[in-house]
Amino acid sequence: MLQTINDKFGHLRQYLNWTVEDEKHISQIRTILLPFAPVFIEDFYAEIVRHPTIARVITGGDRQIARLKQSLLSWIEGLLSGRYDANYVQRRWKVGYRHVEIGLDQTYVNIAHARLRMQMQCILLEELKKVPDQLRDCEITLHKLLDLDLALISAAYAAELQERQQKQAKQDERLATIGQMITGLAHEARNALQRLRASTESLELDLEDQPATHPDLHRLSVAQDDLTRLFTEVQNYAAPLALERERVEVSHIAQQAWESLDRQRQGRDAQLKMNIPADLNHGEYDAFRLQQVFRNFFENSLAACKDPAILEVTAQPQMIDGQSFVEFRVQDNGPGLSESARLHVFDPFFTTKTKGTGLGMAIALRIVDAHGGRLQLGPAGSTGADFRLLLPRVKHVPSAKDRHRG
Repeated sequence: MLQTINDKFGHLRQYLNWTVEDEKHISQIRTILLPFAPVFIEDFYAEIVRHPTIARVITGGDRQIARLKQSLLSWIEGLLSGRYDANYVQRRWKVGYRHVEIGLDQTYVNIAHARLRMQMQCILLEELKKVPDQLRDCEITLHKLLDLDLALISAAYAAELQERQQKQAKQDERLATIGQMITGLAHEARNALQRLRASTESLELDLEDQPATHPDLHRLSVAQDDLTRLFTEVQNYAAPLALERERVEVSHIAQQAWESLDRQRQGRDAQLKMNIPADLNHGEYDAFRLQQVFRNFFENSLAACKDPAILEVTAQPQMIDGQSFVEFRVQDNGPGLSESARLHVFDPFFTTKTKGTGLGMAIALRIVDAHGGRLQLGPAGSTGADFRLLLPRVKHVPSAKDRHRG
């Protein structure tokens, strides 16, 4: 793979007619531009903060920005180093991979690159305005260098995106196969579980006066519950989603999800707090599916938090790409997510529980995607788990029946 990348870079250099003279000009360009690197970096991240679409990929707050500023400085130093070997090519290629990983649209990468180009060009114009021949040569070399750099990053982005799309297509195909299999087995499996549960309940009645058997019967009952849940979650994950939207109150849905966990909360000191403004509380959502999402949040928090467990749901408006969203923030006072968990929390079959299918958050992500929303983690280092559920905010238009009733 690396050899292919190096060959590609060599072909690109030939295409742009990169010469020994360009190598010489780089030294002069570096002397002029490198002292201005801090200016470029501060401007770069000031613009990111101003644009929510780009800023949303920065989930680690000020500490992450500080690290990214150092990375950008290294990028600029590498760009102007004059050493364009295999290591340079590999580092540039990794930048493209990273952009796919964090979900940054390549369009914004191109625009950011163009902004840096303009700033560098302005510095060269100012510093070399009295020596037009040198200015022309340095400008040509700078444009060649930046074009090569962007070509590498864009190629890596496209390759990684294609690879992920192919993996997703294979996963979708596997899920379709699983869905067909689950559908075929559903009837018989549920019948078998019902017969098993009926027999267990009959045994519990027959052996009610024999306390020594109760622990075994209880374990049998729990095992049936676990099997039923596993079957249901795999079926939910594999089956296609068909939303049944209706006008709902999100606070009511969240409360229902909390109440459905009575068994898990029994004997616990656990509290749910909600602060959802009235103007953000309504939306056209699938009530059943959205309750699944909140249930997954709450269930994970109850498993992770020690008593007293405090969960909080808040809401605020958000604008992304000119579209209005409501951001529902679900937080708890537990230990939070580890670095590994943050990377894989939405992956199918990933779980940190001793018992669990690892499908809960993957199902939640599918449900939110189907609503046209987004499911994200809060910044690294947050106290407790911090999930951000963003749902499109669509103005409700009453039906003719509703208007007639009014």
